[in-house]
Amino acid sequence: MQTFKAIFEIVEDNNCPLYDLNERFELSDKVLTVPEQKKVCLILVREITQILFSLLAASPGESDNKLYTCSGCTGLIKFRQITSMEDVEQSKKHQKVAIDSLMINDFGMAVDCDLFQVIPPGQVKRFFSSCRKQNFKQGQRIVQKGEVNKFLCIVLSGSVVVEDGPVRISHLSEGEIFGEMSYLGSSVAATSVRASSETVVLSISGEDFGTLLERSSGVQMFMAQLLAKRLSSANRARAEEFDSCMTGRINEMVPAEL
Repeated sequence: MQTFKAIFEIVEDNNCPLYDLNERFELSDKVLTVPEQKKVCLILVREITQILFSLLAASPGESDNKLYTCSGCTGLIKFRQITSMEDVEQSKKHQKVAIDSLMINDFGMAVDCDLFQVIPPGQVKRFFSSCRKQNFKQGQRIVQKGEVNKFLCIVLSGSVVVEDGPVRISHLSEGEIFGEMSYLGSSVAATSVRASSETVVLSISGEDFGTLLERSSGVQMFMAQLLAKRLSSANRARAEEFDSCMTGRINEMVPAEL
């Protein structure tokens, strides 16, 4: 058997229990690689094995833009072969243009946010329909430490400061997310967030965002990585603040300094 490798993109999803619209999988003459963190569907393996033999026998260009179908369980997907990495990049650009257009129509502005790129295209409209735009003045408190926070927020314009008392944890600007620590870890905020300039944020309730999390492993992975990064950043900021206060030998410090 000759060496073979192809990338496929899902272009139609009708209640497939495993895969989402625009997800991709790779087929070679030796292995089928499904989207990250997804289980391998045995029905898809059966269908794709038959496709492999038909592609190997096809003439160059014969299979271009051909749609393939995987069905037989509770759902159905249709997919097509991506002939080059240029097609992959073009698909990403199309998704960004569609998101920007939707944001401008709904909120009057668009912003680049890494989270948007991992939302399955079929869930994008539902996501933005669940969001609301809020305006904050410079210095206004958005999240208060110790209080319940039920929203995940994205900075549309302006900037915010995340702080724990006198400790400044981070400074976030356009396209960055906050509120994930309390949403994913506990409903009570562990830090405060205030606008450091005139700021516009996009907020979504934890309940609506939880629905998206259940439907997308890509969003789950993104949020897990973000949470780990933020925890590391917060611990580092607190450690630096502690070190700056603790100088000298412990046995030489007066009680007030301790």
